[in-house]
Amino acid sequence: MSRSRLLEVGRWVSFGVLLLAAVVLRERPSQVFDEAIIWLPSGVAIAGVYLLGARAAWVVAGVTILQRLLLQYEWGQAWPGAAGSTCEALLGAYLLRRLRFDTDCARLRDVGALLATAAIAPFGSLFFSYIARMYVWPNPAVPFYSDWDAWWRMNALGVLAIVPVALTWLRLPRREWTAGLAGRLLVSSAGIVALILATLDNVPPGTIGILWLHLLMLPLVMYAAARFGVRATAFASALAALVVSLATSAGHGPFLDVVKSQRHTAVQLFELSFLAVPLAFGALISERREAESREMRSDALRRSMQSALPDLTYRLRRDGVFLDVSIPPGMRTPAPRDELIGRSLDDFVSPEHARLFREAIERTLTERGPVTVEYEIPVGGMRLAREARCVPHGDDEVLAVVRDISSRKWAERTIAFEAAVLEWVAEGRPPGEVYAAIVAGLEHLLPGAMCSIIELDGTRLHVATAPSLPAAYNAAVEGVEIGPEVGSCGTAAYHGKTVVVREIATSPLWAPWKDLAHGFGLAACWSVPIRGAAGTVLGTCAVYHSEPREPEPQELALAERAGALAGIALERASRIEALRRSQDLLEAVNRNVKEGLFRTDPEGVLVYANLGLARLFGFESPEQMLGFRLGTTVVDPERRVQLRRLAREQGQWLNEEVECRRQDGTTFWGLISGTTVRDEAGEIRSFDGAVADITARKELELQLRQSQKMEAVGKLAGGVAHDFNNLLTVIYGAADAIRAEVPTGGVVHSHAEQVLDAASRASRLTRQLLAYSRQQVLSPRVLDLTLVVDQMGGMLRRLIGEDYRLVIEHASGPLWVRVDPSQIEQVLLNLLVNARDAMPDGGAITIRTERARFLDANVTGDADLGAGPRAILSVRDDGEGMSEEVKARAFDPFFTTKPLGQGTGLGLSTVYGIVKQSGGAVWLDSTPGRGTTARIALPISAEPIAEPDAPAPAASTGQSGTLLVVEDEPGVRALVCMTLRRAGYDVLEAADGEWGVSAAAQHAGPIDLVVTDVVMPRLNGPAMAARLLAARPGLRFLFMSGYPDDARAPQEFIGSAGAFLAKPFTPSQLLHAARAAITSPPVSAGRS
Repeated sequence: MSRSRLLEVGRWVSFGVLLLAAVVLRERPSQVFDEAIIWLPSGVAIAGVYLLGARAAWVVAGVTILQRLLLQYEWGQAWPGAAGSTCEALLGAYLLRRLRFDTDCARLRDVGALLATAAIAPFGSLFFSYIARMYVWPNPAVPFYSDWDAWWRMNALGVLAIVPVALTWLRLPRREWTAGLAGRLLVSSAGIVALILATLDNVPPGTIGILWLHLLMLPLVMYAAARFGVRATAFASALAALVVSLATSAGHGPFLDVVKSQRHTAVQLFELSFLAVPLAFGALISERREAESREMRSDALRRSMQSALPDLTYRLRRDGVFLDVSIPPGMRTPAPRDELIGRSLDDFVSPEHARLFREAIERTLTERGPVTVEYEIPVGGMRLAREARCVPHGDDEVLAVVRDISSRKWAERTIAFEAAVLEWVAEGRPPGEVYAAIVAGLEHLLPGAMCSIIELDGTRLHVATAPSLPAAYNAAVEGVEIGPEVGSCGTAAYHGKTVVVREIATSPLWAPWKDLAHGFGLAACWSVPIRGAAGTVLGTCAVYHSEPREPEPQELALAERAGALAGIALERASRIEALRRSQDLLEAVNRNVKEGLFRTDPEGVLVYANLGLARLFGFESPEQMLGFRLGTTVVDPERRVQLRRLAREQGQWLNEEVECRRQDGTTFWGLISGTTVRDEAGEIRSFDGAVADITARKELELQLRQSQKMEAVGKLAGGVAHDFNNLLTVIYGAADAIRAEVPTGGVVHSHAEQVLDAASRASRLTRQLLAYSRQQVLSPRVLDLTLVVDQMGGMLRRLIGEDYRLVIEHASGPLWVRVDPSQIEQVLLNLLVNARDAMPDGGAITIRTERARFLDANVTGDADLGAGPRAILSVRDDGEGMSEEVKARAFDPFFTTKPLGQGTGLGLSTVYGIVKQSGGAVWLDSTPGRGTTARIALPISAEPIAEPDAPAPAASTGQSGTLLVVEDEPGVRALVCMTLRRAGYDVLEAADGEWGVSAAAQHAGPIDLVVTDVVMPRLNGPAMAARLLAARPGLRFLFMSGYPDDARAPQEFIGSAGAFLAKPFTPSQLLHAARAAITSPPVSAGRS
């Protein structure tokens, strides 16, 4: 068992033993009394439960049952008594706690709580006594209320006798239980017992004796209360009451002369007064001592506070006369303490402040509450601000605690001054106005001062404002260069430090200007530098006085603060100007830049957008986009996620091409770049970036890829056409020779005709390939496009048939263009056939010509066209239209949507090549189900209409002359030589350019014409011609080639056009070209 548990059990056992002893030792019934006068067990039980807690009630119940059983009570009679005693103990302990009884019993309210407990608690036992008499052992001869008053009195007296003694002594700290205390207690007890025993039988009998007993005993108990306190009073009263009770029961004392029926009550009333009155008296004495102690402590505390606090304390009469003064060290007063006492307020303060102080005194005495008043007193040439807090002290006096508030008032004025200046600065007032406010504030706070603010312009001083200084003095200071000893301001600006000159006349800094200052009455000057945010000196703030004077610390601090305010004003003005320029630049950028600039929050919501961004996405103003989620405009969801990941993980995204959706649902290609902005903790604060519209660039890239693809196919087609033209030339020549040598109408003649017809069709296919690859030889001339359309109208109507309606519209007058007439007719024919084939069930085809001016080279979708006036030829049908995929491949060679065997796929390819070679552009507008419009744009020509070529002279035979034929293809060379020989020419042959030069050199006679191929091994035709011209000036040439580009070769190599014959050609075309070349002017020698 733990020590604490053992102690608790020990307390409970002790409590039980004491309770049992109180029961056993109670006075026995005698001939004098039938009942006990004081029932001690009630007091012991209540005190024990109060000290040990409610569980100690079991001890009360057990001891009571034991006592009843020992007295041979039956069980039925034992338990009601136990229940009543237990209830009485619990109720008494509860009442003591509920009434907040203090075990010191040092207050009158504690005595009242004890009396209330003593009066109420016995009803707990009376209640169970009533229950027992009514239900447990009913006795009709004894009414239930019998002797209840005597029972109640003896229990109440037991509470009054035991509870104060037990609680005051048992709660006494162990350290106070000394041998001296125990000795005094024994001596006092013995004295009380001896005095009582000696007095009881010696007082007169009856009532007089009882009064004498009171008179003899109460002083003793009162002395104990006054001398030793409540604890001693409780003990003395209880001991005296018990001794009187026991002695009376034993047959001693004046109470025996009282009638027996009233004797018991008389003794109990005596005991009640003897127990209650001393306790009340002792409590009153304790309260008085406590009050006196508190007052003494309060006075001591007040005196300590007065000496410790830096405040002045006055005691004044109603009329304002000083009765007492407490002056703390360092506090300045109008007069010493002894001179203040007995004198009036009027002797030391102004009449106005004296009146305010008297009103405060009157209010304090009338309202009986604290009143505060502020006033000023003159001390040492200065006026000090004071604050007095007055409280009532009696009926005609007040205590005033006076505090020096000069520093506070100075601080308030200084703060108000700074606030006013800073407010002007915040409003953006010009520096000059702020300077004026600073100078005015300084001069108000520093009476008699004259202030100035001087700006530093390079190394020279410039007076910004100095309203109180003479204008002549300001003029003399203006422009002075700063230096190490240039007055107060020049020196402060030079060193960047505060300069205080107490007396100008004796200061070496003012030596050159002391006469000037003296002439204007300036005797002292303090100057502080004005600095910018970076610490740069911007000027000075100066304070002048007309008398030599050293600044007080707060005055110098005020001047330095004024300099700082001036620096703030000047710095802010500079920043506002810089901000204005920056804002102007930003507004100009936002207004003029085409790219969209943006900032979003971490969730992608726009918080800033410029006008360019708003226009990109179809909004009228940037404000309409605020709160808009920029990420939702990305068409591809995967691309959207990719950009978000780049922004969060890598912190930036550069030149990302993204397809975006506008407000109206249309899309465009944007080039997006941006960066992630994070705070100090690494959290994303915003996303900043820019968006540029690259739709036109994407289209140009697409056109470039298409052009490169078509150019590659064109080169292939041109190469094939060259070789094919050589073959066709041989076929033409051989078939024509066969046809000429056989009879007309024969089988061989018919076969020859078929061969020539097939060669003609093959030649047309070759020309289409060359047209697509833009390598055919054109013969352009200026013609009216509207006239071409009108002239072909009849033929076109016959071509499309009666199921189709052809409409021709001219939106403007003549449209002069420079084109090859046959090629533009071919273009119109191909477009019309395509329109017809797009409407198998018939419909309307519209051909329209108009004039247009292109401001943008990319309007047509063709970057090569350029801007300017254009002639537009369009062919529109009402057919099925094209999908985007078909439209993208429409100009590809051999691409067709027609069934197998119904088209070569070269119709639109031919159109594309002819138009591009003619310097124009072609594009398609088509939507599935809404038809197709093909448009051609050609540059408008300013040249006059060209005259038609004269008809070629008819071929004739019987020509003569020597011709040199140079051709590396054997079949073509044989055909050419045979044709020329049949026509009567002498022919020299050569297989390449080197052989041609040798053949010409070996031939001694003249050579009338050189017929040569352009592209040959070892030495090509133009190079050979240059060498031949060097040897034979004036020699004529006829160049042959299957490459259309070779038509320009003679110009580049020999300096003259010469003559050119494109392969394939017929024998008659060869003879016609040869005769024309022989009769043309000779070729002049060019570059080799």
